Amino acid sequence: GEQRKKALQNLRVGICELFDDEFKRDCSRQGQARELDIILDLFSSSTASFSEKNDILLITKQALYSKHWKEIAESSRGLYAASCFLVAQDVFSQGEWKEALRLLDLGIMMGGPLLVDVLHRSVEIVQQSSPKLREKPTQTTPQQKKSRKDHDSPDFSSFSSTTSPSSSSSSLSSSAASSSPSPSPSPLSSSPPQLKTKIQKIQRAKLPSLESFYNNFLKQGKPVIIQGAFESWPALTKWKNSGYFLEVAGHRTVPVEVGSNYLANDWGQQLMTFSDFIEKHIENPSENTPIGYLAQTQLLEQIPKLSEDIERPFYTYMENDEDIYIINFWYGPKGTITPCHFDPYHVLLVQTVGQKRVRLYDRKEKERMYPRDDVMNNSSQVDILNPDLVKYPLFGDIEACYEDIIGPGEGVLIPRGMWHHVSSLSTSISISFWWG
Repeated sequence: GEQRKKALQNLRVGICELFDDEFKRDCSRQGQARELDIILDLFSSSTASFSEKNDILLITKQALYSKHWKEIAESSRGLYAASCFLVAQDVFSQGEWKEALRLLDLGIMMGGPLLVDVLHRSVEIVQQSSPKLREKPTQTTPQQKKSRKDHDSPDFSSFSSTTSPSSSSSSLSSSAASSSPSPSPSPLSSSPPQLKTKIQKIQRAKLPSLESFYNNFLKQGKPVIIQGAFESWPALTKWKNSGYFLEVAGHRTVPVEVGSNYLANDWGQQLMTFSDFIEKHIENPSENTPIGYLAQTQLLEQIPKLSEDIERPFYTYMENDEDIYIINFWYGPKGTITPCHFDPYHVLLVQTVGQKRVRLYDRKEKERMYPRDDVMNNSSQVDILNPDLVKYPLFGDIEACYEDIIGPGEGVLIPRGMWHHVSSLSTSISISFWWG
């Protein structure tokens, strides 16, 4: 115990050395010179109270919420990370292991890169100090759990009923949904708008060479499902067992999206432990529990142990200047939806557990996709599963799109700018690589 506390104290001394002149100038530019002075005083004081440390934590946290996330200066994030460390050290010294770990996770997730290495080392110290944090969190026993059949079995009807996973192409026209003839409309009625879009399967390629991948797909802006490149990942076996996550990261705090999807009115975000997420949203959800999705989070940076279970695909080195390379983690139950949108990067979505259905539209269809006119302007206004063609008539004029299903060990290339909609057909874990 005392040895661990001393180790944290040594890390504390080193933090102040990271606040170089450029960082201090940036704090001044952001109007946070006073906050920096307070933090430096607190780091150098051996008598500062918990209240003083908690106050500066609240102040620096407020600064993070004062602007859009992309506009927050690195110095503001660094001050918040330092405040998290200060309070975490204090509660750790009082034996509050879980609270210390929660604060350090907040610093890692929201505090930017400046102190991330220090915070990772602090997490290791805290975890090594508490036998309770080295144990798996307790879970509901199997006898107490309801049947998981509804959560784990793929449901191929979750998209349009006109699409069969085995068909090579089909029409999205609503007339294809029924084999019986429709009654003739009365003279005063008008026929509803019809979708003209033809669905194409995504081409599959078995371990394509870099030359083939680039020339036939990436360069052409054409999607492809890659097979044979990811089957050796330990994640394909380890991540099927939720107990593995409980052992590695059960006490860690993670950001969970709660609600039907990020464009819906019922959507929100909650911070909870990984074990609570698995218990409430994966293993034992109640009938009234909203969908919880550990979505688009850089969890492998937060918990480096998990990064040992995958490898960077060599395809992501192509057409990349290394300025952009982001790994996102996606874990959720059957029924999660990522609404139709496009990204400014190439995306390689690799499935490790379960199945997902992917629908893709060419980037040239931007006008017909009706982009939103707010900060989510890379997202479509159209509900592509149930499009309102009276409100969005041009969507019905799209001639073709791609749709397919990816399973464990498969990865789909979504070229830069291509519109994509993703839904889970079962409990699902995916990794997405953004680059270029």
